[in-house]
Amino acid sequence: MLTEQTELLTGKTIRETLKSDDGRALVVLNIAYPACAEQKPSRPRLLSGKRKKSVPLQETLDPFYERAAAGFAAFARGKLLDKSKANPNGTPPCGAVLQWKVAEETDDLLTVRLEGSVFDGRDAYPIPPDVRVWDKKTGSLREKNA
Repeated sequence: MLTEQTELLTGKTIRETLKSDDGRALVVLNIAYPACAEQKPSRPRLLSGKRKKSVPLQETLDPFYERAAAGFAAFARGKLLDKSKANPNGTPPCGAVLQWKVAEETDDLLTVRLEGSVFDGRDAYPIPPDVRVWDKKTGSLREKNA
């Protein structure tokens, strides 16, 4: 169930087409990921009987997805581009798609789902789906089995 809290999130995208010297498309890259809008600093909260400072979700969520997106883009601009250059002319361009979508949001939790695939010019390889659950009050990523 989505709540009015969704307006705290925005989306960022990386879209580019890497081309050969003669203008032929070699790799099409498309990455979409969530980012937090500006938030007010949090106050210390009582967690597990100890007083800890909560970190705003923005300080943990944004760097997490920015690093992941940058890593996937580096793969596409490196290994996948090299693979595409080795493909014979007439081969469709390689593709790399990675999307993180908000699956659910409550007052306390934000659930983000990963979907994606890589196309090497001949075969498509799905990226195993993944789900991340963020605690919005503490800014922490929940354990997968929690």
